[in-house]
Amino acid sequence: MPERLPDRGPARVARALLGATAVAALYVLTWRVLSSVGVEPLWVAAALVVETYLVLGIAYVALVWRPAGRRGAERRQVPRVAAPIPIRWATEDGDVGVGALVDISGRGAGLLIPLGRFDAPRVWMQFLWFDDRVGMQGRVAHMRETPDGLRLGLELDQLPAQSAEVMAHYVLPFSASRVWQRDSGGRRAVHLPARVEAAGVGAWAITEDVGDDGATLLLPQGFPEGTAVTMALWGRDPARTATVVRVEELTEPPFGLHRLELRYGAAVPPAPVPARDATLAGPRV
Repeated sequence: MPERLPDRGPARVARALLGATAVAALYVLTWRVLSSVGVEPLWVAAALVVETYLVLGIAYVALVWRPAGRRGAERRQVPRVAAPIPIRWATEDGDVGVGALVDISGRGAGLLIPLGRFDAPRVWMQFLWFDDRVGMQGRVAHMRETPDGLRLGLELDQLPAQSAEVMAHYVLPFSASRVWQRDSGGRRAVHLPARVEAAGVGAWAITEDVGDDGATLLLPQGFPEGTAVTMALWGRDPARTATVVRVEELTEPPFGLHRLELRYGAAVPPAPVPARDATLAGPRV
C-alpha cells in the first residue's frame, strides 16, 4: 500500500497565526510600557523598529539559516526502517563506490559512503546482495559527516516495479527480522561494507561489530571454520588477514545469511588478480 504524506497545511496556518499574534502582542506591550514611563513617541517608534529587526533575525535563524557543511535540512515525513545492506553507488558525474544502506522507506533512503569530497545532486544505488539489475535513484536532500563516513539522505524517485518487489520481499523483511542486532561483546557496533575473499571467491558483507582483534560479519556466502580469509572495509586497502573462528547460519526470512566471526592476523597487500564475486549468486529477483 503506498505511503501517504500527512497534510501539514492546517498546522502551518495555525503556527503562522500564533506567531503573528505573539508579535502583535509584543508590539502592543512595548508601546504601553514605554508610553507609561514618559518616553517620547519618537523613541517609542525607534524601539519598535529595533524590535522588528530582532524578530526578523530570529525568524531567519529559525526558518532559513542552516549550519555550514550541510545541504538542506532533513525533513523526513515518512518513517524509515533500519536495514544495513551493502550497496554500490554511482553519480551522474561518473563517481562510483561502495557504501552501506542505513535506512529506507518508499520515499527516501539513508546511505553511508566513505568520507571525501561529494557534491553530486543525484545518486544511483544497487543492492550488492541482490540482482545486479535492480537499482534505485534519488536526489540528495541532505548530507553530514559522521565518524564512520559521509551520511547522505536521498529523496527517492518513484520505484520501478522490480525495485518495489525487492523492497517488499527482501529489504523490509530483512529489517523486520533484526538478525543484524546482537550483543557486540565489547567491540564497537557499526555497520560498514566489507569485502571478504578466500580461495578465489569474494563476497560483500556488512559488519556487525569491529575491534582490534577481529570483526563479526553478515554475508550470503559462507566460509568453513578455520578458513584463512582477507577482509577490507569498504573493499579498500590495506586488507587484513583473518581466520574464521565461528560460523552461524541464519535461516530467517527473507533469505539465508551467514554470520562469520573473524580473528585478525596481519595486514596484507591487495591480491593481484580480482576474485570471483559470489555475492550476486544469492537470491535473484
